[in-house]
This record gives sequence, C-alpha cells and structure tokens, in this order.
Amino acid sequence: RIPTLDEVLDVIPDGGILINVHCYAGHEAMGEIARHLKARGRLHQAFVCSWLDDIDRARKDVPEVSANNISRPGPRNRDWTDAECMKFITDSQKHRCQYLQLSRPWAKKYSVAAHDLGVKVIHFRSDNPETVEDLFVNRGIDFVLTNQLEPMVKEFKRLGLSIY
Repeated sequence: RIPTLDEVLDVIPDGGILINVHCYAGHEAMGEIARHLKARGRLHQAFVCSWLDDIDRARKDVPEVSANNISRPGPRNRDWTDAECMKFITDSQKHRCQYLQLSRPWAKKYSVAAHDLGVKVIHFRSDNPETVEDLFVNRGIDFVLTNQLEPMVKEFKRLGLSIY
C-alpha cells in the first residue's frame, strides 16, 4: 500500500529533513500539494519539483513555495552544451527556483554559476557512494537524491562532508 501524503508527513521529523515532492501532474496538483504542506506547517522544509510554467502558476496560490526546476533545456542522453547549461541556471534563477535538478553531472563551473545566482544544484539518482567525492568536491553539487542512504552517509562521513 502506498501511504498518503498525510501519513508520510506524520512520520517524517519536522526538522532536518527536506521533503522532495515530485509533481508531474500539472500546476493544479502542485498548488494543492503546496497548500496542504503550508496548512500542515511543512512548507518550510519542502520543495516541489516541477516544470517552470507549473511552478509559476502554482505560486499564484502559494507564493512562497520552494521549487526545483526540472524544465530541462537539453536532452537527457548527452552532456549539455555551454548554452544549455547556462539557460538551465538562468531560467531557474529567473523563475525564483531555489534548486535545479541534474540527471547527469556537469562541470563545476556551472555549479559555481548557479551558486552565484543563489541556486542550489541537486543530482538525481545518486546511489553509488563511489561518486560522492566527484559530485561534491569536483563538481560542486549541493544535494543528492538517493535510494542508498546508509552507504551514502558512510561515504559522506569518510570524506568529512556535511550531511543534511
């Protein structure tokens, strides 16, 4: 059985854990989720992943929603060009997204450019502890989304990296 959002919120601590809500169902669903998180007092620890147009429309209902840009400027099956990387960064900043989500790693200079605009970089599907040093030290990634929490935490500790 898949738990409801309320059941998940009831077991997740209310501090120290960011809730990553993927919302591909459009701005109506995203707005509803953001209103619900706000009503439950959890909006401060959640960010909603969606397309830029859906984020902009949902912010009409909940202006303070934290957002993760998944409106990719290039395809998933190759490294992006310099122009595509910079478009992803500037689009994220222009639409007030606090995060952008990569499905492929990129050069550190792009993470630095994102940080300069106040945008954090998330790497999706990071389940291999052997990639932690490359992602965080060499590429400037801020967060990873992982299904392998224990091995990843162990590697973070080994490298002396902060754990959120």
